[in-house]
Amino acid sequence: GTTGTKFYLEDETGGIQVYVPGGMGTIEVQPGDQVRVTGGVEVYRDSLEIVPDPTPEEITIVQPAAGELTPPTVPLAEAASDAALLGRLITTEGTLASIQENSFDYTMDLVDEAGNSLLLLLEKDTGVDVEPLLVGENYRVTGIAELYASQWQLKPRRPDDFAQIFPPVLRLDLTAPNNVLPGELLTVTLHVANHTPAPLTNVLVTTTLPAGAGTLLAVLDDGTQTDAGLAWTLAELPAGGGTAALRYTLTAGQDEGAQIDIPAGYATASEWPEAAPSNPARTFLGAGVPIWAIQGSGAESPYTRQQVATAGVVTGVFPELGGFWLQETESDADPATSAGLFVLLANAAAVEAAAQVGDAVTVAGRVREISGQTTLDASGGEVVVQSQGNPLPAGVELDPPADPAAALAYYEALEGMLVQVTQPALAVQPSSQYGEYALVRAGSGVTRIFQGDDNTGLLIFVDDGSSMVHDDITTLPYAVTSGDEVGDLLGPLAYTFDLFKIEPIITPTLRSSAAAELPSLPLLEPGEFSIATFNAENFFDATAPHPSSPPPPDPAGYALALTKAAATIEAMGFPTVVALQEIENIDILADLAATDLLAPYGYQPALIEGFDSRGIDVGYLVRGDQATLVGAAARPGPGELFSRPPLLITVTLHLAEGDQVLYVLNNHFLSLSGGEAATEPTRTAQAAWNVTLLEEILAREPDAWVAVLGDLNSFYDSLPLDTLRQAGLRHVYEFAAPER
Repeated sequence: GTTGTKFYLEDETGGIQVYVPGGMGTIEVQPGDQVRVTGGVEVYRDSLEIVPDPTPEEITIVQPAAGELTPPTVPLAEAASDAALLGRLITTEGTLASIQENSFDYTMDLVDEAGNSLLLLLEKDTGVDVEPLLVGENYRVTGIAELYASQWQLKPRRPDDFAQIFPPVLRLDLTAPNNVLPGELLTVTLHVANHTPAPLTNVLVTTTLPAGAGTLLAVLDDGTQTDAGLAWTLAELPAGGGTAALRYTLTAGQDEGAQIDIPAGYATASEWPEAAPSNPARTFLGAGVPIWAIQGSGAESPYTRQQVATAGVVTGVFPELGGFWLQETESDADPATSAGLFVLLANAAAVEAAAQVGDAVTVAGRVREISGQTTLDASGGEVVVQSQGNPLPAGVELDPPADPAAALAYYEALEGMLVQVTQPALAVQPSSQYGEYALVRAGSGVTRIFQGDDNTGLLIFVDDGSSMVHDDITTLPYAVTSGDEVGDLLGPLAYTFDLFKIEPIITPTLRSSAAAELPSLPLLEPGEFSIATFNAENFFDATAPHPSSPPPPDPAGYALALTKAAATIEAMGFPTVVALQEIENIDILADLAATDLLAPYGYQPALIEGFDSRGIDVGYLVRGDQATLVGAAARPGPGELFSRPPLLITVTLHLAEGDQVLYVLNNHFLSLSGGEAATEPTRTAQAAWNVTLLEEILAREPDAWVAVLGDLNSFYDSLPLDTLRQAGLRHVYEFAAPER
């Protein structure tokens, strides 16, 4: 929660989480403190915890700094399955297979040679920097073993909980400055390391001089120059990580803008006759590194985590995004490298003060891959304006391929560059609450694209240049509706939240489509029935209490929301059962049923309050002239699986052939805001709980009519929906007529 705090306790018998609601800022304990806690034991989403009152009497530090525990090292398979380890501090080892950034944490997969996998959950509150972690490398990881929402996980606490494990090899790495000025000293260093369990003798390190790089000044660290190049000999290199740094220096040439390609080195030893190669390196002659080199030809910058300086013309300034885009006017000839780059500064005020569009600037910072976008983090540096009023580079006219994989490669080569869509393009997705919409180029022959289609590469996404969440269109710079035509788009190409998108620097031309008549379903014939699900999104009344977001409606706004919801139900053909999500309370449903549109149908409301922090719940309207609401029960599932528990209603339908009992389960599954992969296990468990309820009903009534519906926050081909299908439920897409 936003005001709670938690910590873990362990004794010789095991470990447990302590969760203190409202304890943030008042409960201060440190690793190694000996603490006494009094409270109730609860299970929250499969995680066992003690919940004390946030008072000093319930949490007592018996002995501060009593000494930290030494965690046992356990095989990864045990860390992912042994219930005796839950709540304890442990260490395990494996290969880091992935890193995913979410809203409040990072999730990583650690795997072993047998294919066992363990989820690492690193909360952002720990302050641990994940950028030094390398996918594909081996790590020794310490953290708290936990089971949360049916998923085994390890929760690291601080930077030293990650220790890289090097294979038992002779290793050679080469480093050189990213740039030097013409005529300056250039130092190249070869780092040789012995990660084997025994000393290595007669270690020989060799390399060759860069061609045309300048003049060799010295071979340092007892090295020699030979006809073949440079060489160093070490009598012995200690075992288990023994290292040596071997250097040579050059006087750089005078050709401003040239690059020096530094050859790799090689290391051997009496006990290691096979040469271990180093990486090569590249040094640019000048004040910085060109943007094309920073971007590189792949998805990740070759300079990630390194300090660099660069220069270019500012093409877009976006204080609400925390930075500006920079593009070089002269670039390389490789079509796979981009000439543009996002520069991140400390805050919006720093962005506004730093530069304007058209400024030629130099800037230094650390290269980062932030959510996949190559970024120069200059938040602690200085932006130097060299000149102003410079013409902008020509925008690249976007024409992405239809294939999604090909489109990713197409956009990657343009990341950060000024792009444009000149001719009017068709909007196939309206402006979202995040200010984003999607276009397809005119002449594509496409008017709609669905998730999973094989032509999603055609989509051109456009953002609003901010991180604002828009409660309505009044805060948008302009609003786009599906069917509108948008042209004269110009802006840098960003990559955020797994999408490439244009951040416009000018207001595009917008031609609104003729107001399309919204589709509506025919009224039911006597003896027929229908079911609908409807997420009313933040349907709050005009009275207190009210969450901090969105702003509370005034009475007129609440009346308008009721009118809109009633009109939506009318367009659905006044269904027999309407399952709604994100409803504050049952009074709203009663008010909705009493509107002029719905009152003639005698809709009966049903809602049972859940546990959602903002107070939104699931509920129903049951049409009284066609059915009778027999009963309603909240079925929250084990371990507080749901904050918005499924609501099960029993309805008697009055059909032409006689009465029929119908069971309906209304759900609002966990959202995807924490990342699809990270949150899918919870949604899958929520789907499995619905299957359990279905099986309970069918055990009593094998021929029962049951519908599972709601906002399942899942794609059509996702595991949660597959879980429901495997239980015998049929998705409505599989049998309903298209117009329904």
